[in-house]
Amino acid sequence: MHARNAKEANEHLVAWRADLESPPGRTGHQERLSAVAEHWLDGKLATIKASTADHYGRVLADYVIPSLGDIFIDALERTDIERWRDEQIGKVRPATINARLRVLKTMLADESDERGLRDAAARVKSVPRIGKGRGPKRTVRETDLPRCPHNRLAPIELAKVLAVLREDAPTWFPMLATMALTGARFGEVSALRWEHVDFASGTIRIEESQWRGIVGSTKTSDVRLLPLEPELAKVLGAHRKKLLCDQHPGLASGLVFPSTVGKPITGAATLRKPLAAAYEKAGIGRWVSPHGFRRSLNNATRQTASGVVVRALTGHVTEEMTEHYSTVEMDEKRAAIRGALGPVLTVLAGDVET
Repeated sequence: MHARNAKEANEHLVAWRADLESPPGRTGHQERLSAVAEHWLDGKLATIKASTADHYGRVLADYVIPSLGDIFIDALERTDIERWRDEQIGKVRPATINARLRVLKTMLADESDERGLRDAAARVKSVPRIGKGRGPKRTVRETDLPRCPHNRLAPIELAKVLAVLREDAPTWFPMLATMALTGARFGEVSALRWEHVDFASGTIRIEESQWRGIVGSTKTSDVRLLPLEPELAKVLGAHRKKLLCDQHPGLASGLVFPSTVGKPITGAATLRKPLAAAYEKAGIGRWVSPHGFRRSLNNATRQTASGVVVRALTGHVTEEMTEHYSTVEMDEKRAAIRGALGPVLTVLAGDVET
């Protein structure tokens, strides 16, 4: 029984609770783990993002409850959890096992504290990762390029890739150019609307993100005002003109990068094939994910600008520091980008072949 979304996962948890109702004589502190999981997830749904709720629900419904759901929380032992953990070794990557374990440990820490019980998972250790902190290589279907350990490109490499994308993948070039010049996350760029792009003031406002089509706040719930450099403005202006000329079905949505059905492009995986081809043609020799464009900007700007400016650009900001970073002037942000990504700006301007 596998859950397809957070709602279905919660329904599965309710079903488990009904099937495994506590027998007479046991107290509220002695509920089965299936009931505890339902209680915990219900309490979390209003305070966490949809993607996190979906992850929690899937892990609990598909992996935790089938194995541990009928055990009473006060009878759960460390050995039960370690056995559950170890049964997964060899079937999935260590990182996957540890991600599931983190959900279970988080739930038990919360619920044990609420009930005044010992936390059976407190001393359960993660599965050691293979080699240099990695499990088996994830296969990238579109390419045989080795994965880049730092998942980033140097500015000159990024320029070469964008030059290829402009010629060979014009559909994806504007989106990837925006990711490269803003350092915004895929979910943020795919949720970007034309009302957030101010050509007159030369700014882009990042205030929303999407996950599987569900639009909400950004990952850190911050709103960032980023420079719209003239070179990127030129690219986006041409992109908008093409959408209008083609009468793209997504025009009414107001999205800068709408899908063919007028909704956000929901997965960064759609960028893998054009990126893989561009890396090979540009002679990069390694695989860098779409998120690597963000890392590339972060790495390049931190070599030419202060940490405060870099964090103001990328949104790596704690809630306590938001006001501090908001004092960074737009001119400082522009200077950081222009100082770090000169080769990229040259390609976007269309002045020189790279």
